[in-house]
Amino acid sequence: NAAHYAIGELLQDYNLITLALDDPVRGFLEQSRDDFPGDGLHLEGSLFYHLFTLGSMINTLETSFHAGRSLYTREEISKIFIIPAETLTPDLKFPSINDGWYGRDIFVYRDMYQTVMDRIQSPAFGNIGNIFMESNSYSSLGSLFIRSSEISGQRTGSVLYPQSGVGILRCADHYVLCDFGVPGGGHGHYDKLSIIFYGSG
Repeated sequence: NAAHYAIGELLQDYNLITLALDDPVRGFLEQSRDDFPGDGLHLEGSLFYHLFTLGSMINTLETSFHAGRSLYTREEISKIFIIPAETLTPDLKFPSINDGWYGRDIFVYRDMYQTVMDRIQSPAFGNIGNIFMESNSYSSLGSLFIRSSEISGQRTGSVLYPQSGVGILRCADHYVLCDFGVPGGGHGHYDKLSIIFYGSG
């Protein structure tokens, strides 16, 4: 899709653009709906499947942005980038639910999020951009264009994704995540009703 779409935009071939974006079986938008159903968490229920898939989508999204038909403005696209930010622990690590890795933080995905934060405005990103700057972790070309007004403020409070089976409670620097619901995706996981707790550093 990324190659078809980029070539379609370059040649202004609208048949190729339509094939890449709107094909009812393998088009970019249909695949996005299939991979991120319900309230938007990846169908495997793992944030790392989720983030891996986002990494493969970014080229198509950036092509659309520079072609003047930004797909970032679509709610179903913007929310799948916002969800991982809403799940971060206070030390900016992603929770390891289902078969996710332990201890992986936002800095692993900083190139992607430096670009995304300039395209999508959300309080969920809070002060992540400031933290990148303070730690000298700005490394992508997109980061040169991020404005301070877009990366300030506090991140989101408590959140609930009932269809995905993830609930998060926050208070100050305390954080509790509960993984609940029916095992799903292509294979189930035996961590339902598990709890992740973070507090006091």
